[in-house]
Amino acid sequence: MTTLEIILTIIMALVVVVLVSYYLIKLAKNKYITKVYSTIEEAMKEAEASGMSGEDKKTYVLAKVKTMCTELKIPYDFIATLISKVIENIIKGYNSMTK
Repeated sequence: MTTLEIILTIIMALVVVVLVSYYLIKLAKNKYITKVYSTIEEAMKEAEASGMSGEDKKTYVLAKVKTMCTELKIPYDFIATLISKVIENIIKGYNSMTK
């Protein structure tokens, strides 16, 4: 790598860190994290009551969360992976309690 490539890489990394920090602070400050989590819980209850299959339930929950994120102007793509992991952890917890 040349010196210019190293400098550009550092600048890009700083921009990413600043953007991530900005959205994390925005999420925490406006209590969006609580809203997202409660939306996940409500959507999971609705999906469970509907009798859908497992993957359809997850798709339904993700669609509800995406709609909520759009309304609150939260970048859904930024947190989509995290939301999927939260859903899977809730399911694991529920399954371990019921068995």
